[in-house]
Amino acid sequence: DPRVRQLENEAEQAALRRRALDAARLPSLRIEGRAQHQSDVPSFPLRDPSGTPLITPPKTTVDMFVGVDQRLVDPTRAPRAAMIDAELDEAPARLATPVLALRKEAEEAFFAASAAAAREQTLAVRIAALERLLAVARARVGEGAALPSEARRIEAAMLQLRQDRLQASTARFAAIDRLSSLTGGAVTRETTLVIPEMLETTGAGASRASKYGALAALVR
Repeated sequence: DPRVRQLENEAEQAALRRRALDAARLPSLRIEGRAQHQSDVPSFPLRDPSGTPLITPPKTTVDMFVGVDQRLVDPTRAPRAAMIDAELDEAPARLATPVLALRKEAEEAFFAASAAAAREQTLAVRIAALERLLAVARARVGEGAALPSEARRIEAAMLQLRQDRLQASTARFAAIDRLSSLTGGAVTRETTLVIPEMLETTGAGASRASKYGALAALVR
């Protein structure tokens, strides 16, 4: 959900600013270097008996500097640190609101998809039963033991049930697509949804799973 990601990013940015503020108190090492070459340099008048200058400055020089910088007093640090700490303390509460709303939406989509799937299964059983009745009715009509209207009534009932099953399938796909968008694609149309009340935890002291336990990991 974009709302959750935005608040998470803001919390991460505040944490980075806090670490940067703490790092500013540490000493920093500064190294500088400079090299230069002169085509001509002044010469000293003092010479040896052969006429060579006693001192000849070099034409190429290299200068190196090493320094350490550290802030001893920073009157703005405490207010800035307090503001960042307040943002970090507020972040969980700000994040909880959209997360709870997101989980509620995911819960509604989950149970809507589960209810539609259960209705599909119920309708499939009823359709199968009517198909068997239709076969018997057609056999009776062929034997002259029943009127054709009996078979037509069963066919009309089957048609209505098939339409209801198509509507339930459409509702299930819509709910699953909504749940998939809320969970970042963790749920697809091929996913088998299990009602949380039917889940059992394993190990010592196994107990019935929470109603929302199956959704928590999906929308976290």
